[in-house]
Formats: sequence, structure tokens, C-alpha cells
Amino acid sequence: TTRIRCEVCHSIARHIKDFLMLNATQEITIQEGILICSLLRLQTQRVCSEIIPKFAPWVITVLAHSVFSAENLCTKAHLCPKPDTPEKPEIIDLPAPTTKNHITVSEQQNDDDDQKIWVVHLSDWHYDSEYAEGYEVNCGEPVCCRAPNAFGDKATTPAGKWGDYNC
Repeated sequence: TTRIRCEVCHSIARHIKDFLMLNATQEITIQEGILICSLLRLQTQRVCSEIIPKFAPWVITVLAHSVFSAENLCTKAHLCPKPDTPEKPEIIDLPAPTTKNHITVSEQQNDDDDQKIWVVHLSDWHYDSEYAEGYEVNCGEPVCCRAPNAFGDKATTPAGKWGDYNC
């Protein structure tokens, strides 16, 4: 149920916060994460043991430099319902503004087509170094299109050369 899932999330979030406060090593934190993921069946054993070591360094860094409450974290992760009362605004201490030298760039207008350049802006890129063309897009795991894959070369929806939304 939602209530149990929420309470479990609160418990895990508090546990993570305690781990960070104890300055647990990254290796121990990863082992603990795999254990929690497996015991709670958040994903398959294979997914838990592969994904946590890959993303743990970034997650640990972000959480170690964040001020978070278990309640807020679990609500934002959509594991707990939003509270009945409006969420209190989070207070974030920002450094004092600095005075920077502003650089003024003068623009020259030139109607000469030879002087024009085209710029392609690609945003929100996601690169997966383990992406493999042809692997199943709908594998039932959080990240598909990687080896090993239970579908092998019999993918019903194979991943394309330039990626796929589910991968």
C-alpha cells in the first residue's frame, strides 16, 4: 500500500542520512544500497547489483552536500503522498553575490551571407556508454538496450542506431 511504501521510504531515507553523517565509505554505502534494493525487491538482483555501483558516486555526492528531510525526499520521489498542508518553502543559504567585471560585446551587423554561421543546439543529452543497438527496448527493467539482455538477438522492438526513449 501507499502508506507502507511511504514508511519504508522514510526509514531508508533516515538510514541514508545516518550513513552520510557517519562518513561511511563509498564501498560500504554501495553494499548497503544493494542490500536494501534487493531485500525490498525494488528491482531484480541483477539490476540492484549493477545500477547502484554505477550511480552511487553521484547520488552520494549530491546527498552529502544537501540538506534534506526524509519526508521531503520521499514526497519528491513520489513514494509518499503530498501533505495536506502546503509544503513549507525550503530555505537555502546562498553565498553573497559577488561583483564581476561585465564584458561588453559589440555586435556588428553584416548582411553578407558568407559571414553567417548556423548553430545547432542540442540539449538534454543522455549518453549511455553501454547502449547496444538491436537490444530489446521493452525489457521490463529501468534501463534497457544493454548487454546482457534476456532477449538476446530476438528483440521484438530492437533499439535503433541513435538510441531510443526507453534506453
